[in-house]
Amino acid sequence: MIDKCCETVDSLAHARHVELIRELPAGGMMVRAEHGRMRQVTVALLPNCIALVGGGGRVHAQFSMSAQAQPMLLIRATGSTVSPERMALALEPLDGLPTDHGAERLG
Repeated sequence: MIDKCCETVDSLAHARHVELIRELPAGGMMVRAEHGRMRQVTVALLPNCIALVGGGGRVHAQFSMSAQAQPMLLIRATGSTVSPERMALALEPLDGLPTDHGAERLG
């Protein structure tokens, strides 16, 4: 699923001259999670990071086991335009939905 999400944003990364690096376990990894929610979060974070790093930057999508033997998805971005303040923008919602009344906002 993570690889397919990366494929979705490959053309955006290429157009912005950003290297999208996948660090995924060989043969995949089975994880108990809601597929739609994981895909939604991943597809939202990747383009945000690609937009923030600028040309020549890198976005890493890594899926592995944590030190506590828990599945971990890590998306990190490095580049000349990435400051802690700008990286915080990657987590900001893109829509104008309110956060009350049970609505969820995923950036």
